[in-house]
Amino acid sequence: MRKILVVLLASFFLFGGTVLFARSPAASNVNDIFGRGGPAGVTPPVTIIKVRYGYQPANKVEGGLVSGTVVCWDTNSADGYTVSACTTTNAVNFAGVLVTDISTADSSLVSGSGNNVGWIAVKGFALAQVSTGSATAGKRLSTSASAPGEFVTLADGDVASQDIGVLLSKPGSDSEKGAVWLY
Repeated sequence: MRKILVVLLASFFLFGGTVLFARSPAASNVNDIFGRGGPAGVTPPVTIIKVRYGYQPANKVEGGLVSGTVVCWDTNSADGYTVSACTTTNAVNFAGVLVTDISTADSSLVSGSGNNVGWIAVKGFALAQVSTGSATAGKRLSTSASAPGEFVTLADGDVASQDIGVLLSKPGSDSEKGAVWLY
């Protein structure tokens, strides 16, 4: 009987303890989504992060943010969780590309759920809003004050504040999204 108890306790500590600590708050906000396909049979992972769209009058978009919006970390909240649409050129606080719609912004406390919470892609493939007038496939990405919430591409030799990624395919119109690869 004692041996069975020891085996059960050892099994709990080996397997049960891992389950208890696997869903820590920090780990629950980051997901790697693995795809299948591509020429090698495996698509590289896309890293997404849970974020909050907070109310900041300067960067608030009426009606919320839609999937594909280019977002920056909100420097007013400075909590590493709140984002807003990028409204500056070569933004140093670039966060990622929204992969879900966020229907509203508010000033309530962060609860981790609700209409002001969504997900952004920070690494890998994403479909993003791209300014068709100033974008070229195969060029490096940047944010722009003239196209809030959209990517533009940099000309060869242009200096950017950070290396965001590359435009894979230019959309045919402003209502379509372009394929991007985020570094």
